[in-house]
Amino acid sequence: AALLGLLTGGTVLFALAGGLPQLLVGAVLAGFGYLTSQTRTTTLLYRTISDHERGRVMALWTMAFIGTRPLASLVDGLIGSAFGVRVAALAMAVPAACACVLSLAMDRRRPLS
Repeated sequence: AALLGLLTGGTVLFALAGGLPQLLVGAVLAGFGYLTSQTRTTTLLYRTISDHERGRVMALWTMAFIGTRPLASLVDGLIGSAFGVRVAALAMAVPAACACVLSLAMDRRRPLS
């Protein structure tokens, strides 16, 4: 959740930046949050499945992960054309924010061991 929060915050900062320094900081934060959250998620998934299922599960994970990119790019471009780049960047922060909230909610329901 923290890494998704970093992605969301960086994207919002990028969208609302008033100058190049804020834009660059937002881009770095969003990029770091994205890369680390995806690496962590993939690693956790990889470690929780058994060896004989690993190839199949990772193939499905890759298809689900990469398969959403063309649609998201199309939606992002349409929003950017219609409403501007700032609105498009803010709209793309919404799924990350939703995932962050969902992750926090799921973590709170997990019993302590």
